[in-house]
Amino acid sequence: MQRLPGGQGVPASIDPLIALGLDALPAASVMIFDRDLVFRLVRGTAVRDQGVDPASLEGRAASEALGPQRWAFYEPLYRKALEGEASSIEIPGRSGIGFYRVDVAPVRDAAGTVIGGSSVAVDITEARRLTDALADSEQRLHRTMQYSPVGIVLVNADGRFLDVNESFARMLGYAVDDIIGRTILDITEAEDAEPTLAAFSSLVTGEQSTAATRKRYRRADGSVVWADVSGSRVSAEDGSFLHNVVVVSDVTTEMEQAEALRLSEERFRLLAENASDVVYMATRDGTMLWVSPSARPVLGRTPESMVGHRAEDFVHPGDVEQLTRWRDAFYAGTLEGESVLRWPTPRGVREMSLVVHGVDLPDGPGAVIGLHDITDAQQARRALARSEERFRLAMAAAPIGMAISDASGSFREVNEALQQLLGADEAELIGRSVSDFLPPEEAHLAHDATEQLHDQGHETMRHEHRLINGDRSVWVEHAASVMRGDDGQPQFYVHQFVDRTEAYELRRDLEFRASHDALTGVINRGELMRQLDRGLRRAQGTASWLGVLFVDVDNLKTLNDEHGHGVGDAAIRAVADRLASAVRAQDLVARIGGDEFVVLLERLHHREELAGIAEKLLVAVSGPLDVEGRRLELSVSVGAVLAGHDEGPDAVLARADHGLLRAKAAGRRQVDVD
Repeated sequence: MQRLPGGQGVPASIDPLIALGLDALPAASVMIFDRDLVFRLVRGTAVRDQGVDPASLEGRAASEALGPQRWAFYEPLYRKALEGEASSIEIPGRSGIGFYRVDVAPVRDAAGTVIGGSSVAVDITEARRLTDALADSEQRLHRTMQYSPVGIVLVNADGRFLDVNESFARMLGYAVDDIIGRTILDITEAEDAEPTLAAFSSLVTGEQSTAATRKRYRRADGSVVWADVSGSRVSAEDGSFLHNVVVVSDVTTEMEQAEALRLSEERFRLLAENASDVVYMATRDGTMLWVSPSARPVLGRTPESMVGHRAEDFVHPGDVEQLTRWRDAFYAGTLEGESVLRWPTPRGVREMSLVVHGVDLPDGPGAVIGLHDITDAQQARRALARSEERFRLAMAAAPIGMAISDASGSFREVNEALQQLLGADEAELIGRSVSDFLPPEEAHLAHDATEQLHDQGHETMRHEHRLINGDRSVWVEHAASVMRGDDGQPQFYVHQFVDRTEAYELRRDLEFRASHDALTGVINRGELMRQLDRGLRRAQGTASWLGVLFVDVDNLKTLNDEHGHGVGDAAIRAVADRLASAVRAQDLVARIGGDEFVVLLERLHHREELAGIAEKLLVAVSGPLDVEGRRLELSVSVGAVLAGHDEGPDAVLARADHGLLRAKAAGRRQVDVD
């Protein structure tokens, strides 16, 4: 078997210049041994760094040169090399200082026969330190992601999620494994896809190192969540893109508050377009160990400038004591409610809400704290409170009745004027609705109003109707407006009630006067013609007829001449009263002239029915009448017709008048039926 050439010292085949080069290897060493496991060449600074002269090892058996303990470790590796198998291992230095990677491999001659082996040791102490530091950094990032109260994700150059934390997955209603591997556009609301892609691309290309935006995500159940998103580019040493670290904060509540403010007062909106969350990890005393990249756009500070400092160094001086009390309360387990602190930034002092989650750090308890900029929301809340206070003051001072009802119509607030209008105190009205105060015949108005405002999409409605509470009845002009949410559904209603009782009664009196005869109280000629026209149209296309009776008082002129117009008027009133008492509820009595009356009879079916009613009226009206101590004998003549379906009011009345003339010509106190 061929063996390595040379003997003690430098092998004959090794060029002295190469040997010198091997001696100068930085933090490395080379050992070559033959098949007898004798070192033929030992060179390199790594051996000298361990306090050993390389030349003292050459020509010696490896077992002797390395000593029993180290030889027991290396022997299997050397013998594997002689069997043609390479191996590699990481070990501490001889004195326990540093770490080395040792690569043991066979040495072959030109024919490929193993004639010995080589052992190359490289000092990897610094590499191990950097690797451990990187692992520690990644572990801190992982813990921060794991315990962060807001979403944190890692996204690769293709826009796919490499890692997501539980907060992000929970925010969107997914399991973590269901999101990893998806793209950012898979869960982005379609309308926000283009700006999302633009912001992401600017980070990948290096155009920007950070980017912040407000966008919508689509949850697993299809609903939408609004979020503030802050991304930061993570680069390799050569500047190439590694991944994005993205902090995502749910701002759906703030958006809903903005919508509530819009409903109350349009000029107030929550549009914190550039806001995003800052997340940091801190020790028990508040010293910051890690700060998210979003500190730059939100606080105007780099994460590096904040790490190692306490949060008290950055909050508003007036809130330092509050922050300390807040931290003490958290670690004592007595922290309650929302905590808001002021933070000076280049954009001015911003109000930040604090969300905290405890974590176990190597040196004791710590916390992951999320800072969310709620400055705009706080201002909006205060503006909303002022707006609502103004509305309440205006409502309380309003001279008209006002109420606010919920989506079901139940009163939630009522003012003093409405209480007086209905004669009820606040406790009696809260929880009731408009329908509780409507008379039975007008109960449909509540349904009509709901249909207009809810189903038909109207914003306001107006009705004039009565409100009844016990023995109190008032006529009101009722206006109602609806306030809707994002989904278009009613959130609440604002009601206004103006007392129109006096105006209504006056109008009704005027309407009555315009349509009724002043002497008798029955309808007049104008109203008769309108009712006759309606009756004829109702009868068209049916099997029923409209009966018309033309009634005239017999000898009224003689009564006036002999006893005076006062007695004549009394006779006319008596005829009107007797006619009204004798007809059915659906029939009408009208006075159209001095002693002339017309009776409209609804839903008659044959001539004999008309004749029977006419005879009954003739008997009911005719008879004695006592006036001013005198007994007079009253009688009437009647012309009766069944109105044709194709006749007009004037033609029908003319036919009835002709029948009356025939009845009078026949001797009065007669009925003529056409």
